Amino acid sequence: MNGRRLIGVDFDNTIVGYGRVFHAVGVKNGWIPNDLPPSKDAVRQHIRAAHGEEAWTRMQGDVYGAHMSEAELMDGVREFFHAAREDRVELHIISHKTRTPPLGPPHDLHQAALDWLDQKRFFTADGLGFPRERVHFLPTRDGKIRRIQELRCTHFVDDLPEVFKEAEFPTECECLLLDPGDECPDSPRYRRVRSWAELRRALLP
Repeated sequence: MNGRRLIGVDFDNTIVGYGRVFHAVGVKNGWIPNDLPPSKDAVRQHIRAAHGEEAWTRMQGDVYGAHMSEAELMDGVREFFHAAREDRVELHIISHKTRTPPLGPPHDLHQAALDWLDQKRFFTADGLGFPRERVHFLPTRDGKIRRIQELRCTHFVDDLPEVFKEAEFPTECECLLLDPGDECPDSPRYRRVRSWAELRRALLP
């Protein structure tokens, strides 16, 4: 693939998988039944219906803070980052993430996420060798989109189609929607990929 490539990648539910940790925390606290599927969407729907929106907001803060170390690296991420490094393609992690949760204990969510990346050996020379300064946590979605503009990303990978539909999202940036459950509709605004392996084939052939 010729020409300049600067790929931006979302963090939550794109690089990080939370299904099992949300399920474990929900069961431990008696908020969900044990036989509920271990997926974030299933847990979210049950918590909202049974306990309300505020309970779900508090749970997210707990998972993204105190339980962040239990979250999983999505399959294929490590291979993608290795391939990009070998191909000298510049990657940036760009995420909408508040510093502290809106409700509940004031966990430092940015530090928890950085610690998780460190735990997964993103920053070490014998790991992925990813520069820490290429991690951008922005407190608003508008801020996230502005950073994508400022860096002049040629491609951006996200799990939320609504991000790509924002009026300010740069039209010259190619949008790739990570949709492993094959749940989102097709759209001329983005290209759907079902896995990081498929994403690697699309961007790093």
